Amino acid sequence: MLNKDRILRIKIWLMRFVELQLFLSLISLPLLIAWGLPFSLMSLVGNLIFSPFLMLFLTFSSLLFFSELLHIPNGWLAYCVEWIAYVWHRVLSIQQPSWLTGFVKLPMPVLCGIVVVSLWIVSRRCWRASSRIWAFSAVFTLLCAMSYISRGAVSPISTMSCNNGSVIVIHAYNKTALIDLGYMGRRASAVSWVNYTLAPQLIQLTGSLSVDYVIVLQPSSRTFEALASLCTKLRVHTVYMPWWQGTISRGAWRNFFIFKELLADNGGVLKRYGNWPLTIALSDKSSIRLLPLEDLITYHETRYTDTRVDCCIDKDTVTFYAAKHTEPLAKKKDNDHEKSIINNSP
Repeated sequence: MLNKDRILRIKIWLMRFVELQLFLSLISLPLLIAWGLPFSLMSLVGNLIFSPFLMLFLTFSSLLFFSELLHIPNGWLAYCVEWIAYVWHRVLSIQQPSWLTGFVKLPMPVLCGIVVVSLWIVSRRCWRASSRIWAFSAVFTLLCAMSYISRGAVSPISTMSCNNGSVIVIHAYNKTALIDLGYMGRRASAVSWVNYTLAPQLIQLTGSLSVDYVIVLQPSSRTFEALASLCTKLRVHTVYMPWWQGTISRGAWRNFFIFKELLADNGGVLKRYGNWPLTIALSDKSSIRLLPLEDLITYHETRYTDTRVDCCIDKDTVTFYAAKHTEPLAKKKDNDHEKSIINNSP
C-alpha cells in the first residue's frame, strides 16, 4: 500500500512538472521567436535534471557561507560544492547543437494569441492535469506546423543592411546561402553585428540554425572574426573564399586560423575559388555561379580575383558584384558612347 502511494505521488509530481514546463515553454516561445533566438528541444529533460542539482548547490553553498561566518571547519562543504559544479559541467557538455531549433518569425497577433491561449488553458482548474498537458501539446504542435508552413512563403532572395551595403541571403529548396559582398568586413563591430543582427534575422527568415553555404567575396581580418562568431551561433556547412596573393597581417592570420578551427570543429568545410568558374547547385534548376572577372581587387597588400555572382533561382537570375568592384574603363567608355548615340538619335 505504501509503495502504491509513493508511485501515485511521483506520478502526480511528474504530471505537474510536465504541465508547468509546457506552460513556461509556450509563454517564453513568443519572446524567443520575436527576438530570433533558438529553442532547446531538451528543455523539459534539462529542467528535470537541473532542479535537483540546483537544490543541492544552493543548500551546500548556504551551509558553506554560514560556516565561514561562524568560523566552522568547512573543507568537506567546499569539496561538495566543487563536486556538484563539476558534475553539472560534465552534464552540460553532453548537449548537442541538434537539440536546438529555430522558428520562422510569425505575425504579432499569432504570438500574442499563443500567450492568451496558454493562460486560458492553465486557468482551467476543472480540467485534469493530463487534459491540460494534451492541450499545451496541441498548441505547441500547431505552432511548429505554422512555422514550417511559413518557411515556404519566404522570398528566395533577400537582403540585410550592413554598413551602407547589403548581405545577400538565398533561401530556396530547403537550402540557405549567405553572400558577403564585402560589407561585413568593413564594420568595426562585425562580431556584434553577427551575434545580434545577422544570426537572429537568419533564424527568423529561415526557421533554421543551419547555413549551407557562405560565400565571401572580399576577405579581411574583420571578416574572419565575423565568420568565427557565425560558426559559434549557427551550423555552417561550407564556406567559399577566394585565394589571395600578397601578404596579410599577423592578426589577420590569427583570426583566419581561429575561424578555420571553429568551422572544422562544427563539421564545416572551407573551399577556395580563384580564376575558374564555380557552380553551387541548390536544385536541378537553381544554382549559384561564381564567375571570375579580369580585374583584381586590392586590399592593403592583398590581392584577389574580382568575382561576379549569378543567383539562378528557377527561371530568374540576379547578379551581384563585390563591394570594391569597378567597371573597366574601356567598358565604361563603350557604355557612355552607346548612351550618347541613343540620346542623340532622332
